[in-house]
Amino acid sequence: MEESPWIHLGMVKSDTGTQVSFQHVGPEISVVAPAHNQRNNVRRLVEAIGAALHDVSWELILVDDDCPGSTADEAVRLAREGFPIRCIR
Repeated sequence: MEESPWIHLGMVKSDTGTQVSFQHVGPEISVVAPAHNQRNNVRRLVEAIGAALHDVSWELILVDDDCPGSTADEAVRLAREGFPIRCIR
């Protein structure tokens, strides 16, 4: 089974000098973008972020103003295709 790119393991030193391991679940970077009637641009944005951050685990949080342009519907379609995108309305 392939390790999830959203699980990060690490070691830090505590105040007493002992090493403590930790596990962080989630992307390394969350990109937050506002959207107003941007249905036709969402895929382009996701692909551009993926190209720019190809070595980093990331997610796109799309903030939709509940406009009638179906931007949120496009975000859901892309998420079902496997893109790391969420939409907040």
